[in-house]
Amino acid sequence: MDATLPPDETEPSQVGERVGSYRVTRRISHGGMAVLYEGQDENGIKVAIKVLRACHLQNADIAARFSDEARVANLVRRGVKGLVDFYAVLTLPNLSQCIVMEYLEGEPMSACLERQGGHPTAHDIRLFRQLASSLKALHEAGIVHRDVTPKNVIIVADDELPGGQRCKLIDFGIAKVPTRTNPEVGTRIGTFLGNDVYAPPEQRTAAHTVDGKADVYSLGVMLFQLCSGRLPFNGPDFSTAHLYEEPPSLAEHAPHLPKELRDLVHRMLQKKSADRPDIAEIVQKLEKCAVSLEYAKNNNEKPDPINWKQSLQVALGCGTIASILILLFTIQASSRESGVVLNPSVADLYANLADMALSRYSEIVDMAQDDTSKIEQRHLKLTTFPPAFATIRTPDHSILCKITPSKPCEVELPAYFEEMVLTAESERFKKKTVAVNVRRQPFVIIKLEYKKLFNPVSP
Repeated sequence: MDATLPPDETEPSQVGERVGSYRVTRRISHGGMAVLYEGQDENGIKVAIKVLRACHLQNADIAARFSDEARVANLVRRGVKGLVDFYAVLTLPNLSQCIVMEYLEGEPMSACLERQGGHPTAHDIRLFRQLASSLKALHEAGIVHRDVTPKNVIIVADDELPGGQRCKLIDFGIAKVPTRTNPEVGTRIGTFLGNDVYAPPEQRTAAHTVDGKADVYSLGVMLFQLCSGRLPFNGPDFSTAHLYEEPPSLAEHAPHLPKELRDLVHRMLQKKSADRPDIAEIVQKLEKCAVSLEYAKNNNEKPDPINWKQSLQVALGCGTIASILILLFTIQASSRESGVVLNPSVADLYANLADMALSRYSEIVDMAQDDTSKIEQRHLKLTTFPPAFATIRTPDHSILCKITPSKPCEVELPAYFEEMVLTAESERFKKKTVAVNVRRQPFVIIKLEYKKLFNPVSP
């Protein structure tokens, strides 16, 4: 924060004055609506004091927006550490309002974007996850920030977090607050409300109608900037481009990043708000993207390219697997159609045969390592034995896919994924957790056990 700012002759300085129990020590910055000061409480602890300009005292719209900024703190549940803390709302002798809030020592997100743009790390993605989590708390309280920009996000030190840093969202001066009796108050000043570089299409035409998806779009612009080192729309007509042009593809500007991250940003920048993911999904997926980046960093050695001899071994192994699985599922399907339930011992025999075949295939594939430098995705097919309706979840309890008795599920994973732990949940069967080597086991049979005993009929 710069202590040497040019004087603002239009506004009387509060430096040296007392505001309630706080003493104003210096001016930090000033804008069109308010002046920001540094102050201290009676214990010498620093605070930030935001004072509404005296020239706006008679403007009901601006006064309403200013008071809403403090009201946000009362609407959001306690314990949201990613939002700046508000301490008090006071009135000065000239009847101007002021807000006393947490003093933040750190750097704006814009510095991170300038430094890391085009080469984000897992830590950078987790900072954005923190920001998304703070927005989630706002949206759950019915608040839309409407000004999510790099300058309104401060990165501060926090030893409680693994990366040692925390994102703090500030400046709720144009937030949409649900307690307003007239939603258009505070949105009539000028022809546009928000930041022209980051605002979504709907905010440019009817700011008072936006919902949480507006903040999703602004966050998507910042993520695009982090991933590619540039804004999605540049040039003299960038504002019009936000309204009508499709965002450029990160596959072109950041092909080195995980596909799931590129796809997420693309969805966040959709023109129609209904086509964007909600903030809860973004929080969840950003953590997965951070894990993907960590995994890629720690496993950047690429295997040797496959050769013709090894290719033949793989082909023979695939043939063996296919023959056994066709026999297994043919017998199984015939038993179901005739209304006969396989004896558990017979079912175990089939499953063990399949396991033996899959183990052999794993050994062959291990010898003939695939060249991940030439592929972006791994394909994983999952089914259960006995066949069942089952939900497959990842360690963070997210749903990976759903299986039916007649159709295995197929999923795509980043090429650098090799091992993962999956859990199968089914109404009739016990929960089963398995470790899967994606590279060595492109087809996985998860053996399930019934929750209760039954009297099987032998085939």
